[in-house]
Amino acid sequence: MISKIETQKIKIKNQPSTDGTFWRGLGGHFSNLTQIISEFVDNSISGFVESPIPVANITVSIVRIANGDVKIKIIDNASGIKDLDSAFEIGSIKTKSSSLNEHGFGMKHALASANPNNNDWVITTRTIEDAHLNQYKVISAPYKFDDFEATLYDGADLESKTGTKIEFTVNRQLFKTIVAGLPGNYQALSSIVKILKEDLGYIYSAFIKNNIASIVIEFNEEGQEQEFEKVTAVEPQVEATIDPGNSQENIDLGDGNVVLEYKFSKINENPTYKKHYIKTMSTSGVEIRINGRLLADNLFKEIWGIEKHNSYNYLLVQIDIKSEYSNRLPKTTTSKTGLRQDDEKLSVLYEWIKKKLPTPKQDSKLSDHEIDLFKQLKDTKKPHIADTDIITLEQRAYTNLNEKIRIDFYLNQNNEIKIYEGKKDKTTPKDVYQLMMYWDGLVYDGINPDVGILIAAEHPKSVESIVELVNNRLDDNKRNYNFIMKTWNQEGIPYPN
Repeated sequence: MISKIETQKIKIKNQPSTDGTFWRGLGGHFSNLTQIISEFVDNSISGFVESPIPVANITVSIVRIANGDVKIKIIDNASGIKDLDSAFEIGSIKTKSSSLNEHGFGMKHALASANPNNNDWVITTRTIEDAHLNQYKVISAPYKFDDFEATLYDGADLESKTGTKIEFTVNRQLFKTIVAGLPGNYQALSSIVKILKEDLGYIYSAFIKNNIASIVIEFNEEGQEQEFEKVTAVEPQVEATIDPGNSQENIDLGDGNVVLEYKFSKINENPTYKKHYIKTMSTSGVEIRINGRLLADNLFKEIWGIEKHNSYNYLLVQIDIKSEYSNRLPKTTTSKTGLRQDDEKLSVLYEWIKKKLPTPKQDSKLSDHEIDLFKQLKDTKKPHIADTDIITLEQRAYTNLNEKIRIDFYLNQNNEIKIYEGKKDKTTPKDVYQLMMYWDGLVYDGINPDVGILIAAEHPKSVESIVELVNNRLDDNKRNYNFIMKTWNQEGIPYPN
């Protein structure tokens, strides 16, 4: 063994870069402006833990100026920023007052994301002590590690006795991320604000309906009259409760019990909303909140390990994990835009959900296309299939001609080959000849099908007559075609119910 002889210590310079690289790297953790604004709203709500005022009054002010940039202010009447050192220190949680202040990065992350050039943000704050002394403090860009100062002013720069005002300007590209991915042409300021209103009502629904927070959006084009939108709680339109219902229980996710409030529901599309609870693949599944604040939604495959499709769009599982002890809660990402997937507490939660609802049922009425019904048919038959059997939606015909025509559904069970041609609602004569093409293609490839099944919700008399006609014919192997007609219900798929 070679011995190690220490000769000296070499100092490593690891002071953050002052050329703007660090600030730009600190930002970029949010995918849209709503998430940035929500970080500041989190801080406002947290500020009411120590405030004598019972309701958090939060105003989001939006002014679009002539060049398309947008001036934004978030103003609250909370207790103000008491410890400026801790508030602006990267990673400090010394002033943590609730689960909304978990990491000590949020405000800095949000400022850096909103203003990557670190040249256009201002924070004004006034504590109870400041109010007694008739003063307030202002901190403004640039953020820096040396000679970073707040300025003390006499008087008041807030409408409320105490609170905080955060101001910054974003470019038009960042502003439009509020409506990113939504169909339609969102040019009018009012239309974009309505989506922001819906987002905030979704994220903070528990705080709004329980009168913990009141959020108002003020907006106008520069030089025009100001308009207002009061944020209301965004909630699903529940058709029915599904087992295990709505309740709560104590559960130990790790490091001690938390209260788990849960609702398992079948929902209807809510025409009031453009983005949330609209019964689509992107707005259903499992929603997780911590102490009322939305942290994750649209979870499905992460929990059940199966691909999501339209037949699950009815399902909404709402979980709210409550505890004043942060070490008992699942860990969030530093920007609070999700939950840490490597956290063991989250795995325990997923297992708890699976025990309550082992396998979500599919609602065939929501299938957009017969391919969804065939996927359900595969799921229905798969438990009865032996390892040596074949069940697939990817079997091809005429492969020897390099055509590779895909058969809707192929089943080789106990050496009996069944092939399917399907329609969601009603078959036509053309579908009979499509099934005949599958059959002939397999025969050409050296595979002899035993049964051809035409499947749909119903079959017209004309189709029945053509099936009878075809079954009197011979294929290239001098065997009769053997076509039968079935409905989805006959195959165990409840469509239509």
